Order: sequence, then C-alpha cells, then structure tokens
Amino acid sequence: MIIPLLSTSIITERLLLAPLIPADNDELYTLWSNLETTRYLHSPKLTAPTMVAAVVEAIAADPYFQRFSLRTLTDYTLIGTVGINDCTAKGIEIGFELLPRYKRQGYMSEALTAFLYNIWNQTDADIYAKVDTANYASLKLLESLQANRVFSTKEYCVEREETVDLYYYILEKKEFSYQILIQLFYI
Repeated sequence: MIIPLLSTSIITERLLLAPLIPADNDELYTLWSNLETTRYLHSPKLTAPTMVAAVVEAIAADPYFQRFSLRTLTDYTLIGTVGINDCTAKGIEIGFELLPRYKRQGYMSEALTAFLYNIWNQTDADIYAKVDTANYASLKLLESLQANRVFSTKEYCVEREETVDLYYYILEKKEFSYQILIQLFYI
C-alpha cells in the first residue's frame, strides 16, 4: 500500500491544515486535555503540557501516523486536529477531534473533505474510521461524507479501562461524490 505523505499545508475557505510542529504544543494541550473533546478518543489522558511534546515527537517518528492542526484563517487559533492514525492492508485509518466551542459550524466537515481529497490524490486506498457508538456528532459527520457503516464491534480500551462499542465506517474513493469535492471550492 502506498502511504500518503501529506507534508504540505492544506488551505480551505476557513481553515489551515498544517502538520503538527512543537510550536503547537501549548494549544494542543488545551485541545487534548479537554474532557469533552477527548471523551471518545482511545488515547492516554494528558495531565501535563510536557506530555504533549512526547506525543508530537512520537507522531513525527511514526511513518504510519500523521496529524494536522486545524487553524482558523481569521486568527490562526488551533481548534482541532485531523490525521492518519494507521496504514494497514485494510486501508488508512483516520481520526479527528475538535474543541467543543467550534462544533456544529461545519469546520470538521470542511477539514475532512479537504483532507480526504488530498489523500486520494496520492492513493486509491479505502479509508476507515472507528467511532464510539455514543459519539453521535462523528457518526453524523461520517454519514454526511457518504461513509458506509460496515460493522460494529467491542474493543477493550486500555486508556479508559473499559470495553467500548465501536462502529467501523469505510470511505471509498469511488463513493466520494462529486458533490463533496465541489464543497472544497464553493463552501
């Protein structure tokens, strides 16, 4: 499988998507320590700003993991991230999170549309997302992007020390409609 390397920034009508850099660490701590933002993430809780530096370094060192900051073009505030969590034979796993005050304004739809477009400029691989069944906002977002729910499962989440119910969604390049691509240019 070709691993897409998205090393350049992506600009949409309202957002700048840029690879994470150490200068992002303070704002990333605000994002990744927010309990509402991280409720459905399967990652360790960040209890100190110094932990963010280790996460950003680990992301940079892993060729299968890429993360982009989402910044508003109006004031360059970091409002979330989107990225590739893994590349395997079954496809490319994506993940995303957004600060609560920016939800329900179309930011993540705009970011994911541009992000998927850029991935599919480099590969035909299917893209998938694992979503907690209680995460209604992410479920609706993926369905709005024409993702297909393919199955549900239970997985033990070490970080939360509990079993969680997950839906797996698949996004196929051929199903990614022309209407979605038009959004990139006419949002």
